Amino acid sequence: MNIPSAGRRARPFAVLLLACCTLPAWAEKPPLPSPLTLDFVLGAPVDEHYEVQARQAELDGARAAQQGVEARDGLTASLHGHLRWIDPANLAADQRNNDNGVYLIARKRLYDFGRFEAQRDASRVEVGGREWVVLDARQQRRLGLMRDYFDVLLSDLDFSVFNEGMAIAYVTLDKARDRAELGQVNRVELLREESQYQDVLRERNRAQNAQRITRARLAEGLARPGELSAELTEPKLDAIFAREPGDYQVLVREVLDANPTRKAMLARVEAAGLRVRAAQAKQMPEIYTEVEAGRFVREVGSRDPFRAGLYINVPLLTGGAVDAERAKTEAERLNAQSDLARIDAALRQRTLELWQEIQLLRGTAMEGDRLRAEYRDLYFTRSQALYEMEVSADLGDSMVRLSEARLAQARTLYRLALAWAELDMLRGKDLSEFARVAAVNEKKPDTTAEETKTP
Repeated sequence: MNIPSAGRRARPFAVLLLACCTLPAWAEKPPLPSPLTLDFVLGAPVDEHYEVQARQAELDGARAAQQGVEARDGLTASLHGHLRWIDPANLAADQRNNDNGVYLIARKRLYDFGRFEAQRDASRVEVGGREWVVLDARQQRRLGLMRDYFDVLLSDLDFSVFNEGMAIAYVTLDKARDRAELGQVNRVELLREESQYQDVLRERNRAQNAQRITRARLAEGLARPGELSAELTEPKLDAIFAREPGDYQVLVREVLDANPTRKAMLARVEAAGLRVRAAQAKQMPEIYTEVEAGRFVREVGSRDPFRAGLYINVPLLTGGAVDAERAKTEAERLNAQSDLARIDAALRQRTLELWQEIQLLRGTAMEGDRLRAEYRDLYFTRSQALYEMEVSADLGDSMVRLSEARLAQARTLYRLALAWAELDMLRGKDLSEFARVAAVNEKKPDTTAEETKTP
């Protein structure tokens, strides 16, 4: 009869043990998709990154400070008690030695001529500014993820260039060795070919190391340390060429109206001004009410079982404390205004730089890359035809030139995408929306991160 009851008692512990054993599996994150896409990267949560967590901690601190300020307007109550033995005076009516007592005091501030309201409003504005800082930190992280993503793609293309160049250099060196055995190449020429091969091999190994480094940086940015993505899709960014940068003055107005960093600084300036008002109001009276109820063993004429009153506190001499605090808050306000002017200048300058860079990349730079790529394609086709006719043997070199042209095109394209993304970020736009527009119809790259064995 006792065994079933024991089994029932043990059942909750078994369920708890099973839950503890399976909890780590539930807590694990799902693996990154393969192939990895730009849309996934920009849509991934960024709150786990240490920069965002630091700004979130500052926001939590501002909210806690706001709660502390608002608590000053609430009703406060405290219970006081004492255990005391006394030797009463000879003239006292109650000659007992027991002087124990307990009493309750409740207090509520009624009016302080705007001091509390200014402090409360300053704390609320401060919280609003910190929220803009957190938003900006998230956007900065997404821009960094986009940059890291493009760096991986560029490292793959860079590796392709040097890998093809190393293969050509190895073939050239192998032919030189054969000719050296036949006495057709002297020792100096052979050493030169070997030196050139080692140079290309060293650059190829550097590019291969860069593939892992850029992937590790992307994994860290995604809060997935050590989870390196072998394959990334190449986003089709043709849509960004249709975007016009517009008038610079219009862009500047949009940036100054919607930039999160500037909004946070505006909140800081407003909060500083409110703190100046609060400091000035400290020399004004304070009106409050107080209620006291108590019970005492000894009955003395000055002890009433219940009291209620309305009080006013008028500061007369503060020893310069109010003037010092007012000067301090005024200095903080001026400092915040100077920081706002500095941020405005930096935003105008950065907007101009991005506006000019977008125009340059959409115009001469991209057109030059397109012409070079077209030339390399034609050169490759011509070299392939001549190679098949056994007239020329420079097919490998044309493949390297073609890969270099693709690398140059990709660099320009990604620079343009990053410039547009940063400009959108400065205007307060969500970069995840940028990814949904710009990263549609993603395609697999021609070059993968697979390791190629060195000859």
